[in-house]
Amino acid sequence: MSQSADLPTMQVLCVDDDEIVLRSLSRLFKTQQLTVLTSDSPIDALKLIKQYEFDVIISDMRMPKMNGAEFFQQAQKLAPDTQRILLTGYADIEITLAAVNQGKIHGYIQKPWQNDLLLRSITDSIEKYQLKKQNLKLQQQINRHNEVLKELNSSLEQRVEKRTKQIKQ
Repeated sequence: MSQSADLPTMQVLCVDDDEIVLRSLSRLFKTQQLTVLTSDSPIDALKLIKQYEFDVIISDMRMPKMNGAEFFQQAQKLAPDTQRILLTGYADIEITLAAVNQGKIHGYIQKPWQNDLLLRSITDSIEKYQLKKQNLKLQQQINRHNEVLKELNSSLEQRVEKRTKQIKQ
């Protein structure tokens, strides 16, 4: 498992029990100026998700102690907006359906992967994650502005009512 203390904005977590796969993914993503954290254990990866905010999580399906579908299901509860991509060497439809239904994955890529396809998928996933975050911030801003407007409207109504009484008198 590798860690970085100060993570920039675009962060990817790679989870696979194969160290060679993790090193390959890490090298590939670092060429794209992405911060990459890796974990060879889904249990340790869940701890990282509690500690850091990730744009994308890529996980293998078949791992000891916890499979990818179970891992993604727990990851989704911890970070619902983070994009989840299954990267697996097994084309078992039952396993893939479990990842889709339980882990609510956003993408599926088969090993061995094509770098350009994987990078395009990561780029699209990061963009989707960033848009979701931006949308949430804008929605919060709108809600705050609406509250201010409600208060101003209420204050204005009170002033009009007070002034109307004064005029009538």
